[in-house]
Amino acid sequence: GWQISKPQPEVAGCAQCHAVENKCDSCHFRHLFKAAEARRPEACSYCHNGPDHRDTECYTASAHGVITALDGDNWDWDKPLKVGNYRAPTCAYCHMYNGTHNAVENAVYSHMGVEEIDRGAEEFAEKRKAWINICNDCHSARFAAAYLRGADETVKVSHAKVREARAVVEDLHKEGLLDAMPKDLAPYLDEGHKWNLGGRMYNVTAIEREFFDMLVYQGTTILKGAFHMSANHQTYELGAFKQDESLAKIKSEASKLRRLKALEEKAGIKYESFDFWKVGEYTNSLKVIQ
Repeated sequence: GWQISKPQPEVAGCAQCHAVENKCDSCHFRHLFKAAEARRPEACSYCHNGPDHRDTECYTASAHGVITALDGDNWDWDKPLKVGNYRAPTCAYCHMYNGTHNAVENAVYSHMGVEEIDRGAEEFAEKRKAWINICNDCHSARFAAAYLRGADETVKVSHAKVREARAVVEDLHKEGLLDAMPKDLAPYLDEGHKWNLGGRMYNVTAIEREFFDMLVYQGTTILKGAFHMSANHQTYELGAFKQDESLAKIKSEASKLRRLKALEEKAGIKYESFDFWKVGEYTNSLKVIQ
């Protein structure tokens, strides 16, 4: 959805992974088609990596991933993913528990963390209980419940930063301070000239793009870092610390825009958006997708 108006060759990589639900050999690779391959985390890493879904990076940096990397070559991957057969859980062990192919069956899905969801709500009690049951294969229910509650709180703090940033950018939009405004931009295929904060990553101003990164890239990394038990991605390198930086950039840019507007009004300058926002070799291609 974020790239719906882009030229098809540019988003070929998206299509290669998003076809996963339509073909078994996304995980059971040709030409062996073995369950043993699909059980290994490397099989999932073909798609589940990168800025907006760093599952591989977060798992690899977790204790589970480190144990698998250290000892996985000694395991019998032909054995079913059952308690006692493996020293540490792999992606498929938890997300395809007991053989299910619904990878989010026991998880509270939130569009990879972009949407804010109260996982402690009563409506999700059964899903949380089911996930604790998975952890229970190796850990105590008390430990699992406490860790998952902590991960919930981590995500809540992330969304508090996102809400603060959103309010700043929305106020700029209401005040007409964004360059360029939607009417000046090449239209999106699905929404035309409608303003869509956080819904697009291209053909937008720097401050809107910074918000996109904060919500979509950093926010999902924090979620996946927290729930995959990766301290680095949850907090440091690409997580909470990076989100702090983006919030500071957004506030700084908002301050500059307001000060510039005040100077323009005092000097009697009427600003007109530059044509390069709506016309250009690449920008033009966003208007002609069939």
